[in-house]
Amino acid sequence: MKRNNDQPISEVLKAFSEQTAFKDKLAMKKIETVWLQLYSSLVKDHTTKIYVKQNKVSIYINSSVLKKELLLNKNKILDQMNANLKEFVIEELEFR
Repeated sequence: MKRNNDQPISEVLKAFSEQTAFKDKLAMKKIETVWLQLYSSLVKDHTTKIYVKQNKVSIYINSSVLKKELLLNKNKILDQMNANLKEFVIEELEFR
């Protein structure tokens, strides 16, 4: 018996990843990966959680001094992260 609904696996995975429930989780993993690649181990050690809701990213930092430094460089960080993310664009970045 021959099947008529052949699709490349890349199309199936793309359709699956574009579902709303998985889109935010996939974006969160990509953002976590970029965040850990871009910044030093000090920043990594003080990052407790990264949360994504639509195009807004909240990064939880447990050091008030580091949080203040990151807030001062927020636009630069946003540009760097958007340059490294290809499919997902961060519109708003906040540090908590």
